[in-house]
Amino acid sequence: MNLTRGIAVYQEQLMFLVQSMA
Repeated sequence: MNLTRGIAVYQEQLMFLVQSMA
């Protein structure tokens, strides 16, 4: 698994979570 890819997916899910909470 590519570390950079994992970080990108993690940030994308984090942004989605923040938007759903806002």
